[in-house]
Order: sequence, then C-alpha cells, then structure tokens
Amino acid sequence: MLLSTVGSSCHHIGVLKDYVRILSELWRFRALVWALVCRHLNARYRGSTLGFIWSFLNPMCLIAVYSLVFRYYVRFESVPHYTLFMFAGLLPWLWFSSGLLEAVGSISAGGSLITKAMFPRRSYRRFVC
Repeated sequence: MLLSTVGSSCHHIGVLKDYVRILSELWRFRALVWALVCRHLNARYRGSTLGFIWSFLNPMCLIAVYSLVFRYYVRFESVPHYTLFMFAGLLPWLWFSSGLLEAVGSISAGGSLITKAMFPRRSYRRFVC
C-alpha cells in the first residue's frame, strides 16, 4: 500500500516538473506569444465600433437575460443573491471556454507563423491536446 502511494507521488512530481519546464519555455518566448495575441486581437476587433469592450459587454448581457428569466419568469428564489451567484460561475466559464476555442483556432490559423519562428513545439502540442 505504501509503495503505490510513493509511486503515484513520484508520478505527480514528474508531471509537475514537465509543466514547470513548459511554462519556463513559454516565458522565454513571451515576446512571440505577446505578438501573436496582439495580432489576433487586432484582427478580431477590426471594424467593430465597441472593440475590446464587446468581450465584457457580451457576457454581461447574457447574465442580465439569465437573471431576468430565472428570477422573474421561473421564480427561482431558493438561492439568495442569485444574480451574483450566477455571475460568479458563468463569467469564468464563458471566458475559459471562449479562450480555449480561440486558442485552438489561433494556433491552427497561425501555424505558418509558429513553424517559421523559434517556438517550443512541445509546449503548444500539450496545451492543444
């Protein structure tokens, strides 16, 4: 029993070392990552009147609609301060899911940039898979 616990902790330490190595490689190439992020944001919000503010306005409108539906039409009153409760869970989820979708699309669309520049290939393969 003790040996299986020791073996699993060694495995966790090895995985942790891999992630630290990947994050250190990403930190080393942070200028390239920053340039790719700025290029993507400029292309995404080009021609939009609200620009980057739309990233915050869209989830706020969604929370307002959910709050209206569940508070007044469905009469969901078992949770006090339901709007804040929903805000605390929905906003991080929306940003995480849209960020993940944008990251995968950005890597696949900018594949030629990644292959031309010095970029640690092992790093983005782990994050995409």
